[in-house]
This record gives sequence, structure tokens and C-alpha cells, in this order.
Amino acid sequence: MEHLPHILLIGGSDEVLAKLPGLPVRATYAQRASALTPLSRACVCRVVAVNYSDARAMSAIAGRLDAEDPLDAVICVDEYALNVAAEISEQLGIAGCKSDAVRMSRDKYAMRKQLHSLHVDDTRYRLCENVEDAERFAAEGKDGIILKPVDGAGGQGVCAATSVADVRAAWDFATGAAPSSRVLAEERIHGQEYSVETVTAKGQHSVVAITKKTTTGAPHFIEIGHATSGDITQYPSSLPAIVCAALDAIGVEVGPCHTEVIVAADRISIVEINTRMGGAFIWEIVELATGVDLFRSSLTSLLGCIPDTPHSDRGAAIAFMRSPAYGLVRAIHGADDARAMPGVVRIERIPAPGTMVYPASNRAHRLAYVIAVGATADAARERARDAVDSIRLAVAIC
Repeated sequence: MEHLPHILLIGGSDEVLAKLPGLPVRATYAQRASALTPLSRACVCRVVAVNYSDARAMSAIAGRLDAEDPLDAVICVDEYALNVAAEISEQLGIAGCKSDAVRMSRDKYAMRKQLHSLHVDDTRYRLCENVEDAERFAAEGKDGIILKPVDGAGGQGVCAATSVADVRAAWDFATGAAPSSRVLAEERIHGQEYSVETVTAKGQHSVVAITKKTTTGAPHFIEIGHATSGDITQYPSSLPAIVCAALDAIGVEVGPCHTEVIVAADRISIVEINTRMGGAFIWEIVELATGVDLFRSSLTSLLGCIPDTPHSDRGAAIAFMRSPAYGLVRAIHGADDARAMPGVVRIERIPAPGTMVYPASNRAHRLAYVIAVGATADAARERARDAVDSIRLAVAIC
């Protein structure tokens, strides 16, 4: 019988695990007991219920698994266990993203220092010990600054200060979101935000897709939409090379990465690098637009397989609903009409009556989402946004 590689998958969701059947691997799935579902159990060869962010417990389990049925690779889709997966990769000598790359991707200060030292990115930055440090940094520039926790994720604690007078409020927001973290100040660069989805195999980076972002803007830049197309020629031509240079700089040798950038009139700035697939169902719109299954490519990259190239050039997009106010949902209108709109693939997570909702100050406050397709990325984005806007919440304001 042909040997099927044995991969340890740490974290995940039913939507991702449903892709496992039929792939040329055997997967052992490590997940918190409360998140295990009948579907997830049916999609893998073995399930381990564990708090996988506990490095000691997860490493011990991985060691026992490897002794019983040798592991070939490990991959993690949860931001907060990437370091655990990297430690297991090195502990067992199996394929997986290594600790240095994960450390620099999760430590925004370390990433900035590394990109600066190798002349990949020239964004001004300063590690701030206190609010006075941040105020001095803001006074040195003219376009404002961004404050963020050094080890934050998912936009956690990000806040813009347009002037020195705004710094204290931004500082309070950043430190309040992650009280144990240091705070990084960066110059604010005004431009269009993108993310670049890559898969690396044998040290070779493949750009699978470029995704254009829609955000709420200052001060928190909450992502409320993503749109992509299989035709990457429509995006800035220098973007792939800059992102690949950044991945080289932090030492990415294998696996998926989700790199966020800002493209301004005269420069491209790396915002952050994530050594995992992009969240917010970016993997799904990438597949709809390009035909490339990012999860499959991410798994097979661990085995040395170069990812498929895009073979579709339509557009796909996701748009998120936001609450108009803080309060309780009384009723929802227009959802059926939205589902029937042209290009709509699916609508999920519409809040039920009685749900408490909040104006968006972080990504957790986003509500329903719509995924749509169109002839181009812009057409898909308009369809997704039109469908979201047609769903109306009646909110009892608290």
C-alpha cells in the first residue's frame, strides 16, 4: 500500500476540515474539546482534544503521536498556536514553518527590525516604553502615526493618531486591548491596503492571489471587505517581488503566508506577515476567483509540492455587516432578498433577534457576511456590498 503522509493539523474550522477528504494525506486533528464537531471528527483519521496553545501539553502529545505513527509534517491555522507548531516541527524534525519565521511574524517589532536591516522596507517605527515616547515619535512626522500591540493579531489594539494631541487616546486603546504587550509606533502611510496570499514549497514562494481590502478607515481600520481576482496583472507589478523579499527576510521556507501591505503613490509598505492562511474566508474567495485551493496547497507544500497556478480569472469578494448602534437586535429585514441577488454565493452569521451588537471597534464586532462572485474583483465587491447593505437590522439602542 502506498504510504500516505501523516500531518498534524492544529486548530481549524469545519469549513476548512471539509476539504480534507480526498487529499493525499492522513490528518490528526488537534482541537479544543469544545470546538470539536461530528463533521470535524469525520474528516480526519484521528482527533486529539487538547488546549493546543499550551506548548508543553501539545509538544508531549505530538511526541506520543510521532512514536505511535510517525508524523511527516505539522501545520497550524490558529494565530495563537503558530509558535507551538513551529516548536513541534523542530522538536520532531518534521516539515513545518520554523520558529524564527514565526517569531518575527508574531513580533511586529522584530519584523520591522529585520525588514529594515535588509533594506526590504523603510517604514519609520519606534518601540515605545510609555505614551511620552509615542508623542515624541508623532512630533517627528507630519502624517500621523499608528499604535499597535507588538504581539497583537487580527487588528487587535490598532489605533491611528493624526496629531500629537491624539496620541494619548490611541495609546490607551492599544494598551487596553493588550495590556501585557509592548507598544509599537509606526508612521501612518496613506494608501490602498492589500493582502498577498502565498504558498512556499522548498523555499520557493508562489503568489496565489492579491486581495484588495476595504476598511472602516481611521482610527481602527477594521476590515469590512476583501475582493480578489485570478488576474494578478491588474495589481501593482512590484507587489509580488516585495512580498517575496519580505518572506525571505524573516526566513519562510514552507507553508502558507498572508502578508498585508499598503500601496501609496510612491512606495509599498509591509504592514504585517502572517505565517498562516488569511482569515475572514479569504481562502474561500481565492478559490472562487482563481480555482486554487489554498488549504490543499498549504498542506501539500509541506510535502514539497509547488502549488497550482491560478486557472480562473473571475472576481470574488466578501463583505461584512456592521451594527448601526450598540444595542439588542429586534428584527432582521431583507435577508431573503439579499440571498437572491445576482452573484451571491452565500450569506452567513446573520444575528438572531436578542443578540447584543456593537459598532465596530474590532473585528469581533463584525456581523453577517456575504460572499459573491462577478466578472471582476470590483464587480464581485459591489455585489457583496449591495447584498450586505440590503440586510437591515432593527436595533433597540441601549
